[in-house]
Amino acid sequence: MVVEASSDLNNPKWSPVQTNTLNGGTFYFSEPEWTNYPNRFYRVRSQ
Repeated sequence: MVVEASSDLNNPKWSPVQTNTLNGGTFYFSEPEWTNYPNRFYRVRSQ
């Protein structure tokens, strides 16, 4: 799974933030730099 982020949903430019492997159907995601972005939106997609 790839977690992607964008700061604008009206004109999204998605950038990969983290790649994860599902473990029993779940995975953990944390954004250590979230305080640097006043608006940040995330989506998850499979590779």
